Amino acid sequence: MNLENKIKWTERKDKNQNPLDFFRENYGSEMTRGKLIIKDYNLYQKLWEDGLLKEIPLAYRFIKDPLEYYRQNYPGLTRGQLKKKDESLYQRLRKDRLLREVPASNRIIENPLEYYKQNYPGLTRGQLKKKDEGLYNRLRRNKLLKEVLTSIRTLENPIEYYKQHYQGLTRGQLSKKDRGLYERLRKDKLLKEIPL
Repeated sequence: MNLENKIKWTERKDKNQNPLDFFRENYGSEMTRGKLIIKDYNLYQKLWEDGLLKEIPLAYRFIKDPLEYYRQNYPGLTRGQLKKKDESLYQRLRKDRLLREVPASNRIIENPLEYYKQNYPGLTRGQLKKKDEGLYNRLRRNKLLKEVLTSIRTLENPIEYYKQHYQGLTRGQLSKKDRGLYERLRKDKLLKEIPL
């Protein structure tokens, strides 16, 4: 159950329920005080009034061993997955220079440039960074980023790129989906090749 579906303290059925028990049932170990005050202010207030707030973990910057915390709560998660699931722990590990202990990826890529060409042909650097930041960083580290298009403006054949990636999209749809390509086609007077 994600945090958006959790029952808030004011919505509980048992009005005599212990607030700490309610917290443990509904929020669990990854909820810190800082997150709780945002997600369920009334529960935070009740725990504070009852002197129970000390039972709720502080932010990750106060955890003595963030790597151990990662291993216990997120075993096997890659850096990218951890960043999406728990950015504050990710940032703490990064700040403490412990991120190298977290696997970078579940995939093994022998040749990152070939992988890019097979899986993301024609994507620009900016598009690749949004779609696959791990591969983008690997190409950058290996000094192969120069092989990736810097922008749509450097395309040799923008019509061919349109056909490969956006075949069937109208001009209006293309304008919303890939403004850079649309502008390149307009500038090159090639918009007449795209359906209205």
